[in-house]
Amino acid sequence: MFSEDFVKRLPRDELEASLRICEHFKAFDIQIPNIEDKLNVYDDYLTALAFAEVFVDANSLDVDVPVLDHEVSTVANLRTVIGFFEGWFEGTKDELEVRERTNKFETAKQNYAHMFGKAVIYEFSDDDFKRVQKLLNKLRDLLTKSKDFEEEHRLRLLKRLEALQLELHKKMSNFDRFWGFFIDSGIAFRKFWENAEPFMNDVKEVMKIVCRTQAKAENVKNILPLSLLTDGSNKSEGNNKV
Repeated sequence: MFSEDFVKRLPRDELEASLRICEHFKAFDIQIPNIEDKLNVYDDYLTALAFAEVFVDANSLDVDVPVLDHEVSTVANLRTVIGFFEGWFEGTKDELEVRERTNKFETAKQNYAHMFGKAVIYEFSDDDFKRVQKLLNKLRDLLTKSKDFEEEHRLRLLKRLEALQLELHKKMSNFDRFWGFFIDSGIAFRKFWENAEPFMNDVKEVMKIVCRTQAKAENVKNILPLSLLTDGSNKSEGNNKV
């Protein structure tokens, strides 16, 4: 049901990917209206649930995947699988709608604050905004698959990164989420720098873009050295400035 090609084409965003998975399952299930026919392809329903469990676990999603009881009737398990995907679909759709409304509200707030001169607005250039989006997606993939960090620190970085991506807009009233992520990344680099260097190269590039964007809005040349992201070697901190 879920081919390798399907997996490759999934959106990077976990919620959007979840919705796509549920829609794919729904399209499969709706083509088989009779319970007797569904039972003939019962193994497909089992593999769909297995796929969902692996996806949820790989992305650390807060989704309860049911455990089937093979001592009860096959029909009962079949209905459990279908009910799970229906619930996952509705829950994901609701989360996406809330996120969209929240983002629209925050964007409107930032725009009005700027109109009344109550806040500095930091605006990425088109190229910088696309580059930051690409780098953050790459960082999330690295963290999701990485075995080079302590699990607790890896999950903490993932949560910070996910929160950052939710609030990322071309125009922003503050970069607080970025700085929180940079600081935690710097700590990770100090602790695991031999393994974390590829990860930190991308973090540094994001940080340079953020520093450049913030400096432009504040009308200053430079705002922060990158010393907190060094590997703890004998390199001078003065040689790592934006």
